[in-house]
Amino acid sequence: MQFFNTHQLKCVLQRHPSARCLREWKGGTVRVDPLASVQAIERYLYVRGYAKPRQGAESQSEGDESEDEIDDAMATAFSGPGPHQHKLEFLLNGTALPYSMTVFQAIKQYSKRDDETEESGDEHGPLGRPNIWIDTHTIQYRPTAVLEKELQDSGFLSLLDMLPSVASSLTDSSKSSPSGSKAKKDRTATKQSGRSTGRRAGKRTGSSRSKSSTSSAPHVIAAGVVDERKTSVNVNAESDKLLADHLLSMAAIKSISYSDPSVPVLNLIHVIHVLCTHLSPFCDKFSSDSSVLLAGEFVNNKLTAKATRQLQDPIVIMTGNFPVWLLELSRTCPFLFPFDVRQQLLHSSAFDRDRAMARIQERQPELAANENVDRLVARLEKRKRCVSRSDLFKQAENIVNELAASKAVLEVNFSGEVGTGLGPTLEFYTLVSREMQRANFSMWRGEVLPLPEGTAATGDASDCLYVHSPNGLYPACIGKDCDKDVHATLMDKFSFLGKFLAKAILDSRLVDIPLSNAFYKWVLGEEATLSRLDLLEVDPSLGHSYAQLWDIAEKKHAIQDNVKLSPEEKERSIKELSLDGCSIEDLHLDFRLPGSSAIELKAGGKDIQVTVDNIDEYLQLLCRWSLVDGVIDQFQAFRDGFNSVFPLSTLRMFYPHEMAELLCGSEYDKWNCKSLVEHCRPDHGYTHDSRAVQMLFEIMSTYSAQEQRSFLQFVTGSPRLPVGGFRSLNPPLTIVRKAIDPPLNPDDFLPSVMTCVNYLKLPDYSSQDFMRNKLRQAASEGQQSFHLS
Repeated sequence: MQFFNTHQLKCVLQRHPSARCLREWKGGTVRVDPLASVQAIERYLYVRGYAKPRQGAESQSEGDESEDEIDDAMATAFSGPGPHQHKLEFLLNGTALPYSMTVFQAIKQYSKRDDETEESGDEHGPLGRPNIWIDTHTIQYRPTAVLEKELQDSGFLSLLDMLPSVASSLTDSSKSSPSGSKAKKDRTATKQSGRSTGRRAGKRTGSSRSKSSTSSAPHVIAAGVVDERKTSVNVNAESDKLLADHLLSMAAIKSISYSDPSVPVLNLIHVIHVLCTHLSPFCDKFSSDSSVLLAGEFVNNKLTAKATRQLQDPIVIMTGNFPVWLLELSRTCPFLFPFDVRQQLLHSSAFDRDRAMARIQERQPELAANENVDRLVARLEKRKRCVSRSDLFKQAENIVNELAASKAVLEVNFSGEVGTGLGPTLEFYTLVSREMQRANFSMWRGEVLPLPEGTAATGDASDCLYVHSPNGLYPACIGKDCDKDVHATLMDKFSFLGKFLAKAILDSRLVDIPLSNAFYKWVLGEEATLSRLDLLEVDPSLGHSYAQLWDIAEKKHAIQDNVKLSPEEKERSIKELSLDGCSIEDLHLDFRLPGSSAIELKAGGKDIQVTVDNIDEYLQLLCRWSLVDGVIDQFQAFRDGFNSVFPLSTLRMFYPHEMAELLCGSEYDKWNCKSLVEHCRPDHGYTHDSRAVQMLFEIMSTYSAQEQRSFLQFVTGSPRLPVGGFRSLNPPLTIVRKAIDPPLNPDDFLPSVMTCVNYLKLPDYSSQDFMRNKLRQAASEGQQSFHLS
């Protein structure tokens, strides 16, 4: 750290040859803080007017302004509220730089000499090669697409300024050289990559939002249209083979950019992992995707230890100087690392530097006491919003849509209540999660029920019904002839859901919305692996009926494949097939989606009866419509919304069954006194030997799942703990003694909390029964209110 404090990088800012509309920098060499971001250079030039068109001949003194000679209007616009649209983009050796990348990291990664390889550059350690600190580095700037459009609309940008290649093509012969064509393509590719979000450092991981949204759904040709060659829902033996082939193709590691003797071994382990986690397409004896080997069997302890050391190094975090192997293995072979390491890597490498520093300070509080505290302290911008508990969902839509593209951390407080900070913000995410499940939104398939007893509703939802599904929520199907207004409203809801979940991950907030494993397959771009088993999970009632028809179809195939039977015997045996004594024809099924008579599985489906002859086609279309065709628009809207916050592709280091932990925290796990003693902290009048603390831990160890949710909602503002339980709760649960002056009796008082720091103020009750009842009363009466205690 002392080295970074005392050394600066020498840079020359140069206008790109294609950017003749902009002013040219004449300020000479600039010394740059190595830990400054590329966006800091943009601000430096922006507030000095370099994002404005040049006016006539440039004066000799241009670019020599002092720190104080800046354009106040532009400085205000740059730092004002709302998302900032980048006006300048920066290149180093022809490579566009992500805005969130540090200048040191950009120079270390892209300013290599001809005789150096990427591997040799990494050998110099976190400070890079010595020449970085001696050489003068040229950073070029040019307008982004946003600024180009502004200049063009204002009449400042001529055709030659927009397309420099046109000028040379007008003077050249009609025959274009191959190299010229290649240069033009390279210029376009560089320009597109430069306009990426820059949330992932480095050219290997940076991706534009529009690009990530399409790459996450490779089978989607257009909204509502599916490429049948690539998205085949697996409902028979032939499609099981297609699924098996697809899974094996997924197992091939194709994106590792470096050569290493371990790559063939990694390929083999990857194939074994796929075989173990997707058994049903490969073996009829397995009817689910349960794994033969536990996930921990694939974790490599040595790689995990090396990754953990990298994630605990503040210099690595600040500079974004993560080893290439760590970033690529976490994406291609996530099973090599435990979930918590990959979660740390996500927050350390996928988002901005201040968020990464905030996370490492949570894990290593001693960093805040460092002598270089100014450099180490994360400077996270916060946006505070006040909301009313009535009509909460509409307010949430407005807030999330407003801040979707902002890096600021959202903090919420409720109008008429004094509580602020972490507790009210977590409750906001919890309440909005619940509102997303309202039945009148028609978003989900499942059973419509009122709220569970003891669960408080928001101000306008006391009589609302909510959708419940035992295995998690999945979108309800919509037909191709759905009303346009209804379709647009649904798309807005799913787009908001994508933004909401992405913002929760970005700000490290937990949500409380139970989504199905099939939903998360879509999120991670694995919808091609959906099968009839997912239908059983998504809709158990329909899945049960489907399984019965599936058995009849299997019996039909067995009869057809029986070489001992004559054609007449086969035909007679097939016609005798029945379901609970009824023939298929007597079931009076047609080619419409069960429960949605307006949705036809094929043209004219309402007039086509399901028979034993066409049952295979019916099963194929039923599963396909339920899992893909009827929900593809909703998931495209979800992906678009998510990508507007940060690229969805950054979540590829997780598996579908892990996404619930990433978003919602830990599953229900019975608490025990030993772990409570280890991870909860008595203070201010209490110790671990205090009778009240021991009674509290004994009471907590008997809590059911619903009682745990109520207690956590009361104490922390969220009904779930992060992955790792109380060990991962930050700040830790602290139990302090609530002072009751005599002659007042502690049994007459309720416990109170400070949710912003997870403080439980507990009176010294006379018995365990008194404490249990008072805790239950406080958790019930204290819901949805933050007042002084």
